[in-house]
Amino acid sequence: MLYSLVNVNQRLDRVVLDPLNVQYLDFVTKPFNIRNLSIHAQIFHKMRENILPRIKDKVKKLTVDPISMKFILGVVRYSQLYSLSLIDYKPKILLQYFSNDTSLHLLMNRITHMNVEGFLDDNELLVEDELNIFAMILSFSRCLIDLTYRMHYSRKYFRMSSLIISNTCCLSNALTKLTIYVNIFDDCLYLLNVSLEYLSTLIIRINKIDLSSLSKKLFKLKYFTLTTPAHTRSYNEELVPLLCRMLNLEELTLCLSVVRNNSTYVDGDELYDDVLKYMPRLNKFTFNIHTYVSCYRSIDLPSNIDIRNSFIRRGCPSIDAWTDEKFILSRNNCHVYSLPYEFDDFLFMTNCFQGGRFDKVRKILIIEAMAIHSSNQLDIEIIEEEESSTEVEYEPATASKNSISRLSSDTTEKKTISSKSKRYCKFKKEWIKISKYASFLQECRSNSSLAYCCVCKSNFSIANGGKYLIDRHLEQGNHKRLAAIEAENKSRSMFDFIDPPSKLTSMVAAELTLVYHGVRHEHSYNSQSCTVDVSKKLFHDSTIAKNISCGRTKARELAVNVL
Repeated sequence: MLYSLVNVNQRLDRVVLDPLNVQYLDFVTKPFNIRNLSIHAQIFHKMRENILPRIKDKVKKLTVDPISMKFILGVVRYSQLYSLSLIDYKPKILLQYFSNDTSLHLLMNRITHMNVEGFLDDNELLVEDELNIFAMILSFSRCLIDLTYRMHYSRKYFRMSSLIISNTCCLSNALTKLTIYVNIFDDCLYLLNVSLEYLSTLIIRINKIDLSSLSKKLFKLKYFTLTTPAHTRSYNEELVPLLCRMLNLEELTLCLSVVRNNSTYVDGDELYDDVLKYMPRLNKFTFNIHTYVSCYRSIDLPSNIDIRNSFIRRGCPSIDAWTDEKFILSRNNCHVYSLPYEFDDFLFMTNCFQGGRFDKVRKILIIEAMAIHSSNQLDIEIIEEEESSTEVEYEPATASKNSISRLSSDTTEKKTISSKSKRYCKFKKEWIKISKYASFLQECRSNSSLAYCCVCKSNFSIANGGKYLIDRHLEQGNHKRLAAIEAENKSRSMFDFIDPPSKLTSMVAAELTLVYHGVRHEHSYNSQSCTVDVSKKLFHDSTIAKNISCGRTKARELAVNVL
């Protein structure tokens, strides 16, 4: 729209070219408009000739794609630009720009934030091209502190190599935050151990976690995010030792699937003993951990309640968990995650899923034969699966209310209930009326054995204790801390500091309002006097209308000497 509003008139130019409106420019072409390349060329030509020279010193963030790049970059010098995003590139095309475009080199030498997002077909295994691109970014961008490098739509992520060690180890000292997709676990360790040792924030998605031999303590890393779309059998051998080396970590995010043989699930006690106790400065832990157990001998696996209690004992009450009720073909699954759920995918879902609220989820991966039922948010048909998994993408019907109901098999389940089956406590609405609970307790609509804390913004279990578990949650250190913060930051209405208006003040305000209205709309003083007389008859039960007096002389004095 920017090009169509410029040069209409001076007033519109001031609005359109205001620094607040042009400091961030996005020139990415929508996919459904690519066929109109000639029209886009005309638009970009007009932008280059008439607009960019006028706003070159106001632009701070710039986003371009292969279509718009040749029209936007190299035309003017963006003196205030600090962030550049290159979107929808193939590695070969991007490599040509980095190799031949000197204007891009000059621009990259000044920016501090860069985002490179492209796509790679599965039959394009251009590992060397990607390595060269990554090396060029680090060599040209000497001031770079925040880099995002992602290639989408590929089953083969970026693969690091010793080819670029000599080029990057002395040029990456300024880089403090990196977001990247890589192929194997060694690529992650390579970044941490060799070339990017000054990182404080690493957000990484790994295609496969396997064995490695690299090791080094990571004192400078403060924020670490690790996600992987595949199972890993190297959790204890590789991932746990890596996390234990991050001694000064303040925020940790994990999204992974662990495969184990003849062992138990990953629970709160194991996470604390193996990982969390080595991170004394950790103040935020966000996780989504799926455990797949393959067992050919009889072992006792913990229940949902046992898993939840293991996290509650370690001071993490804001979690939810679900497990398979029995072994199927000597296999079992457990899913445990922090609340609220912060990830955009939910992988390895089975028919033991109990439902919940998942506002950010955009992709699910379902295993085994099951169906999804939902009232109005989702509409996904039954998916039958034997050994392989099926990936389903969906968009929620509403942005504010996303929920996934529990999964059940497409055949009627026949459960044998023993005479000594365990009975669980259920939420009672009268608890909300109790004074010490009223400020935080709410009902969890998806599960009657859970309660919702509006202070912690999470569910917690009451299945095995009822009010006792509510009292225990009330005494949790995390709940007390959040409650204190909420009480401290709770805003008061401005009217709390203003005395209620007196009768005289209300009458004066009414008279001034009436006079201002008359002046604004060019009413005569006589007509205002008549309006007052009519108001007294119409609103005879109003104290203000009954006592107001605003004749011609008084109205004139208020208009001239007060207003």
